[in-house]
Amino acid sequence: MKNSIHIVLFFAMFCISFGLQAQAVPDSLKRKLKQYENNNDKTIETYLQIAKFYETQNNLSKAIEYYLPASELCELTNRDLKLATIYDSMGKTHLILGNYDLSIEYNHKALLIYEKNGSNVKLIRLFQNIGNAYYYYGKYEKALKYYEESYELATKLNNKQGIAGSLNNIAIIYRNTKRYEKALKYYTKALIIKHKFDDKISLAKTVYNIGIVYQNMKEYEKALNNFKEALALSKNEKYFYGLANCYLSIAEIKITQQKFDDALKNLESSYKIAKQLDAKNLKKEYFRILTRLYFEKKDFPQTLVYYKKYALSIDSIFTSQSDNKMAKYETKLENESHQKKLQQKKAKIQQIELRKKRNQRNFIILIFITITIFIAIFVERFHSNKKINQSLKRKNKQQQEKLKKLQQAMEQTKISGRLKSVFLSNLSHEIQKPMSSIVKFSNLLNDDSLSEEKKKHCIKHIMKNGNELLELIQDIIDISHVDAEQIAIEKQTSDRNSL
Repeated sequence: MKNSIHIVLFFAMFCISFGLQAQAVPDSLKRKLKQYENNNDKTIETYLQIAKFYETQNNLSKAIEYYLPASELCELTNRDLKLATIYDSMGKTHLILGNYDLSIEYNHKALLIYEKNGSNVKLIRLFQNIGNAYYYYGKYEKALKYYEESYELATKLNNKQGIAGSLNNIAIIYRNTKRYEKALKYYTKALIIKHKFDDKISLAKTVYNIGIVYQNMKEYEKALNNFKEALALSKNEKYFYGLANCYLSIAEIKITQQKFDDALKNLESSYKIAKQLDAKNLKKEYFRILTRLYFEKKDFPQTLVYYKKYALSIDSIFTSQSDNKMAKYETKLENESHQKKLQQKKAKIQQIELRKKRNQRNFIILIFITITIFIAIFVERFHSNKKINQSLKRKNKQQQEKLKKLQQAMEQTKISGRLKSVFLSNLSHEIQKPMSSIVKFSNLLNDDSLSEEKKKHCIKHIMKNGNELLELIQDIIDISHVDAEQIAIEKQTSDRNSL
């Protein structure tokens, strides 16, 4: 007994010391704020650490109080990407708190910064967050628009987690518009992708949503199995918002099955979390289901009590002021969207104009280059033709000179031919004369009656005409050597006077 008391006391002391330690953490961080007063980076980080601490303590309203000065300091010091991260966190926190107008506002601010800086992957999640805010606000068409934008961007970037999240959210819209088969189809696609990643919270959300579809289809056992699986995943990941939703949905099925005690236990578990998170939407659902429970039990006084609380919780979320604020913000978003489209159109027009100018400049450059090449070719061909013409003229001149020489040679040949003809004619006459004498005197020698003295006289004439004939033949040979330019000139000294 004493041992058990000691264990209890030890456990109590441990819890108290842990609680004191937990409370001491923000105090030490607050002291750091004064310490880092002149260091903007460290001041921002300290604000964010305090905000995150309060988030872990499920004190989301307190977390917002520290996100705000961090965002203001980032804005003053132009730390855009850090500011976008803070707006992103504030948007998610306001969504859990049920401040849907503020959630949309901060998510949209983050979206504009990420768009400006080209952080497309982060845009996928922001489109989903804005869609979630519209979904909880009951504006399903608006929500679907953002979910579809998220899906298109995720598909374009081949971001599997983004695709799975978008499919899950689109399925929610189909579920709420009672297109259950289509919803299950999208949830199943999302579930297949999510099983490949180590993101248990995202997996828990999809499993839970499939349970909601089965609940709406009145397949309660399937629904309970999905809620229990989602509950286990949420517990392991300390995903309190998902945990509370699972308790609420299980409670609703238990009421349908007339198991009121089990329903009350689950409702109490969900309400504890809703109070810790200060989540308006969870409280609203708690009061709605509790109203139904007492109505089913036919405890009408309690039904009325919780119905009033349910009505008040609705008013706290959907006040006319909030509606007006949402309408104004929607108008602002539409104007910004319109301005953005106009800017995009202007940018496109400028791009077209720049492209036109660039094309004109390129065209002028192309024409200039073409003309330059044409001139270069023309000049090159001109010089080439000039050289060819000069070469042709030179060859023509050479041909003319050759022709002239040939003509001269032909003339000389003709003259030479004529001279030769004259020469041969004269020569034949010159040869005929001694030859005739030689023949005649030779015939006389055949006469036996001719005296010796006459024979000698004939022989003398034959000898004389033979010598003349030999000299003539020698002259012909010399002339032929001269004509053939084969004559050999023999130089000898001579007496000019004797010549």
